[in-house]
Amino acid sequence: MFLKDYLNINGNRLNYYESGYGKTTIVFLSGFGTPFAIADMYKLATLLQVKCRCVIIDRFGYGNSDIVNTERNLENICNEIKQVFKLLNIDPKKTILLGHSSANFYSMYINKDLKLKGLILIDLEKLTNVKLLFTKFIYSIYFLLTKTFMKKIFDNCVNKMFERSIPNEYKLEGKSIQKNKIPNKCIKDEMKWYCNELKNFENRIEKDSLSKALLVCRKNTFKYNVNIKDRFKEVKILNVGKAEHYIHYSHFYMIVKETLRYFEI
Repeated sequence: MFLKDYLNINGNRLNYYESGYGKTTIVFLSGFGTPFAIADMYKLATLLQVKCRCVIIDRFGYGNSDIVNTERNLENICNEIKQVFKLLNIDPKKTILLGHSSANFYSMYINKDLKLKGLILIDLEKLTNVKLLFTKFIYSIYFLLTKTFMKKIFDNCVNKMFERSIPNEYKLEGKSIQKNKIPNKCIKDEMKWYCNELKNFENRIEKDSLSKALLVCRKNTFKYNVNIKDRFKEVKILNVGKAEHYIHYSHFYMIVKETLRYFEI
């Protein structure tokens, strides 16, 4: 069972879920636009809570966290996550940051400042200028059309992520959040830095500067994971082969098994 609670971060309420006990803490971060982190990470956290303390964060603008006026850029978002560490007495040296998609970049950036036990990066991929421009174009159209029928169509597509083996309460709450809260100012703001800054992200990470890492990738992203492995002090690449972007939905048992083995939990 996950405990739901709030933290006061810079005068705003940030929602998180926590469960499990153990010497190792795993902090879960969902990717861009994922409306409800507990539903996204439920399978992984449920299995890992048996041996670890699991903390799932809703960044501002997501889930039940506040919509804030603070600019949604890399530095601000990472500073807020580091405040969560302090408020929940999370020891970085005993903590693994688990991210998916764009949250991988938050995880790596935080690791520049905090000496972590490790990183689990799910589907880390190269974001070329062309891909970023295309993503910006698609979402810009979506933001413009959120008051039209396009909103309903997009919501129905996102809701498919909730049609999995997760508790009904999380399914229903996730769909409600997507319908009534997504998108919002925070997500629009986050999109700006995502498209403007990530193309140069690699230049911020020096060789051998990051902690031990488990890189979970698929056939389409394997090459990039190999190319970036020199940024980590120690690395294991888990290639699941042909799979969708949300690798942790279909390969959660494999990820959990390798996490426990690789980090000796």
